[in-house]
Amino acid sequence: MNFLYAISISTAYLEVLFFGGVIFGWPQLQYVLTKEGYFAEACNLSKFNQTELNNASSLQQPCTKTAEHLSSVFQLAVLVLNVSAFPLGCIQDTFGTWASRFIACFLNTGGYVLLCFSTPQNTWLLYAATVMISVGGFHFLLSNVQLGNLTSSYRSIYVTILNGMFGDSVLTFLLLQVLYDKGLKPRVFFQVLAALSLLSWARTFLLMPKKLIPFPLPNGLYKYGVFDLFKKKEPSSNLEIKEKVEDSNSLLTKKSTDSAKSENTVTVPSFRSCVFSYLFISNTFLYVASYFRFAMYLASFVSWLKSFTPTKEIGSLTEILGYVTLTVAVISPINGAIATYILRYYKPRIKSARQATLRGLAAQGLATVFIQIILNISVLTRQVYFSIVMNMFFRAFLFGTAFSFIAGAFPSQHFGKLMGLTQALGGLSSLLQYAHFKVAALYGFLAMDVYFLIISFLCFVHPFLVCREAYAKKK
Repeated sequence: MNFLYAISISTAYLEVLFFGGVIFGWPQLQYVLTKEGYFAEACNLSKFNQTELNNASSLQQPCTKTAEHLSSVFQLAVLVLNVSAFPLGCIQDTFGTWASRFIACFLNTGGYVLLCFSTPQNTWLLYAATVMISVGGFHFLLSNVQLGNLTSSYRSIYVTILNGMFGDSVLTFLLLQVLYDKGLKPRVFFQVLAALSLLSWARTFLLMPKKLIPFPLPNGLYKYGVFDLFKKKEPSSNLEIKEKVEDSNSLLTKKSTDSAKSENTVTVPSFRSCVFSYLFISNTFLYVASYFRFAMYLASFVSWLKSFTPTKEIGSLTEILGYVTLTVAVISPINGAIATYILRYYKPRIKSARQATLRGLAAQGLATVFIQIILNISVLTRQVYFSIVMNMFFRAFLFGTAFSFIAGAFPSQHFGKLMGLTQALGGLSSLLQYAHFKVAALYGFLAMDVYFLIISFLCFVHPFLVCREAYAKKK
């Protein structure tokens, strides 16, 4: 691996770590915004009304309207993040990495600039800013995945670690919470992030390909980034000579090529048939249900704590949530190791490579469902610390399981479209968050927690269907 490859991959990890999934550090940001007085007017409170803030009885019965408004900010950001995955993926495939990352960099930098100017008096900027940083950050993850093509046999390890870094992006707002408690103004923190985001602009044109990195790589050293920036166009005379040579070669090899195509033609399922297959539908159901549970846990974490926890402990618990979530990058490779181990075990023992792959993917799905059930039970029984740990494991398995299944069970020609569609459907589920939040406000969190537990048991349908396909006897 040369220097260009190494610096591209290492900076990709840092970019995704600090900007990729920052929106999932929402509990830490919500803690700061609440103390700053955002949406306090909904409860006739103010940051500067010390009489109300120091009233112990009012703190024990928090205003649900403020929590609902803040939750709606997170819901909108997550919704747009997921729905934008498909169109941004199409832009990247059609116009190249530079074009799509230009949009991502603009959104990311612009989002932090808006946060610098947001105040409790103009909360509409908060909605726009969180949407921009969530969409821009997610596309940083999407565009950096292709760098795994540079690592040859270590491609899956790179993608798994990158996904873990995306989960560890809560570090950004965790630092904000810690520094805020020490007296730092949020505006200063956002100004620093806006300045650092300019490095992504430089990285786009110096360390990322203009189009896409092919897989497998062509023979020799593959050049991109800064080489694309200063690449010179070939003279027209050279292009004409090349065209003549190609035309003559095509006439000589036409017959042999046609015969080879007829012998080696492999039927690739259409995109429509993949979408309407029961394996894709069950995988989408598992992902949507799991993603909705994960997003709802973060969106309602502070409100859930306020329903049974003294207010003075909430700040420390949100910090613990942030610290524990930072270990996602360490846990994520376990998910890939499960499928890899089972694949290597069955591959020499059965003839069908697809069935061996599906058996590993079924184990991934089964592990994800079990973790989701344990998480829901811990939330239902109000085991705060245990639920924080299980949420970390759940996050480590959630995205990797869904995307690994799409990559392994369906043709690579449809991977981008299927991944974008799955992500978009997951985002649409965020529309239900507000209704669930209203149910929790009216009837308490118990009803909502029981509902999520029932849904998690229904998710067993996916590993069951995958196992049925993986262990079916071939005639």
